[in-house]
Amino acid sequence: AAVSGALSFLCGSLINTVLFVGLLVLLFGKTEMIVSMMESMGARSILAFAAAFAGVNSLVEAGANTVIGAALAPVLVRLKKRM
Repeated sequence: AAVSGALSFLCGSLINTVLFVGLLVLLFGKTEMIVSMMESMGARSILAFAAAFAGVNSLVEAGANTVIGAALAPVLVRLKKRM
């Protein structure tokens, strides 16, 4: 249960980050704010900007969610059996 919980939380975290950054770039990629952020980061492409924008945060979020998922999954399985 711990491994499946960790994988579920990891996938959820990664999907959330990919969708957020992807939609941010898709919907607002040509706006003045995003273009100025790209220039200040030194990103030459929109993909480089997306990686720099979400890079460290997504790694920390994925790691934390994996640990939390591994800890919570056995508890949630026991609670489900009681219901």
